[in-house]
Amino acid sequence: MYSPHSGLPPLHLMLAFFFRRYKIALVFGSLLLFPVGCATTRINHQGPCLKELESGSRLLVPWLPEKNTEFYLNGLRKIHKRQNIEIISVAEKEWDLKAAGITDPLDSSNFPALRESGFTHLLLIQELSNRSESKYVYYTPEELSRENVIYAYKPSWQERGNQSEILLQLVPLNDIKATHSIVAKTVIGHLIVRNLDRGETNLNPTSVESARYKALVKAAKRMLDECDGQ
Repeated sequence: MYSPHSGLPPLHLMLAFFFRRYKIALVFGSLLLFPVGCATTRINHQGPCLKELESGSRLLVPWLPEKNTEFYLNGLRKIHKRQNIEIISVAEKEWDLKAAGITDPLDSSNFPALRESGFTHLLLIQELSNRSESKYVYYTPEELSRENVIYAYKPSWQERGNQSEILLQLVPLNDIKATHSIVAKTVIGHLIVRNLDRGETNLNPTSVESARYKALVKAAKRMLDECDGQ
């Protein structure tokens, strides 16, 4: 047994003391270095891709999230660049489209004019659902003890992480029946820190934008894999 009069304490006692004293600093330091919880993405696709996406294709994107639009657009471009596929947003070509008499790119009557303007596909993006959780929550030991008791009081809410579910559709302008659809749902989990008082702190270091971006990128990668004509 360690005695305070026997010199320096054993290494394991020094480490335990250091961790207890600087636990919060270590936790938040790790968040700065690794600011994302565990991320999982589930993909659901509707049948095989009926029409190949060839090199040199030009995809027109009618909708992107209003916040951080360039962030999502650059993510799509990075994925398709290696296959020499161009991603263009409607906002970028608004005046050119109007000059060509195209006021609504989603109207199928405008598809011939879109093809004449050099576009081969529409890339439709729709967010089916999302959830943004709080950044921080603390559960007392009493609350945690009731979690596994049937009919017992539960904490007012449970941290489930940020989520986004994205529907991505690739529409060939010369054959809308060959539309290919991918649904990707991303969940970025929270981080759990056990407190010395046996309570539990849930930290959510990400945002719903992170989940949305991951879902969009994962869906685009899967669609490219399934429809790649190379």
